[in-house]
Amino acid sequence: LLQSERGNLARAPVLLVSSGETPQSESFPKVHTACEGTKFMVGMEFGFRSVPATVTSAYPTVEDVKKATELIKRLGATSVIGVGSGAAIDLAKAVFQEDDATNNLENLILAPATRGAALAAGASRSILLDPHEETLVLEKHHGHDDDENAVHIAIDPKMICDTGPASVTDAIFASIAIGVDSIYSSDGVVKRPDQVISALRCGLEALHALDHQEEGSSSSTAHELTVEALFHAGELLSYGTGTTNRNITLACVSSILPISFPQAQSLTFISSLLPGLFDTFQDAVLMEGVSSDEVGTLVQRVQAHSMYEKIPSLSSLAVDSTANFDVASMLKQVHTNQSVWNCLDVDDAILEEVLHRSLTR
Repeated sequence: LLQSERGNLARAPVLLVSSGETPQSESFPKVHTACEGTKFMVGMEFGFRSVPATVTSAYPTVEDVKKATELIKRLGATSVIGVGSGAAIDLAKAVFQEDDATNNLENLILAPATRGAALAAGASRSILLDPHEETLVLEKHHGHDDDENAVHIAIDPKMICDTGPASVTDAIFASIAIGVDSIYSSDGVVKRPDQVISALRCGLEALHALDHQEEGSSSSTAHELTVEALFHAGELLSYGTGTTNRNITLACVSSILPISFPQAQSLTFISSLLPGLFDTFQDAVLMEGVSSDEVGTLVQRVQAHSMYEKIPSLSSLAVDSTANFDVASMLKQVHTNQSVWNCLDVDDAILEEVLHRSLTR
């Protein structure tokens, strides 16, 4: 990809957004290797002039975006490359979308190196941390909405960290949770219902590939399908800023995760919501264009899988295992976040049911 865009990237400095050291992450050495490899190619192999921007937290902040944008303005960069974790991918996207009349950004290249980053690469928007409010917010998004040719995504499963079967399982169930969520939280309005079904099928295929892996075959198929499922799940995310509701999974990650489960991995957190989503929506009306029989079959196959019963309950992800979670308090966190986003969410009764079932499994 760098080779094909060589002419564009050589004209002006490149902002290179990458992941910095996060000691608590078991995948950091592999992510670091991916970042250093990209830096070498950009600077030494291709001779591009690059300006570094590093993310060391789980989420980039509004201040991170401001600093990176100022770098671009000072140095006249015309391209942004994001490589590494989901935070690096989100920062690169946010900076690109911050582009205005004073900037000349033309290209955005994303190279995810973690499973969370694959999800972020598929998403159309960036999620930032507001450290003062302890909540996640959307980037301002007034850049290159219609210029799809300006965005290039290079997903190579070999470059994405495989941190073991447990994290694979969490990632697969997280992708399925987002797919199921998209069916029921959309108010029946989804532009591409076939895309939802394809994403769910991909997650199910990843589960079956994981079974075969446990029987002694190659792990690469399960890993590749998991990465693909996460990318497609990212494409399904709805932010509630138009006429459709924000995904339940996204609402919970943005508001509840930073406050009540600060140590939990986002994919594990999302996977813990899957049984609650299944139970809450088992008799719900599906969105237009989606076959209830097809969805029902997919759901039954997921629930019948041996790993389904091992999905962690939401309460088990807390730092304090004796904590008494109050669903009403969690709903208040969602309401606060909703007012910051100025977005549409599902009815409180539905969200309350999902949270209650996810906590008490």
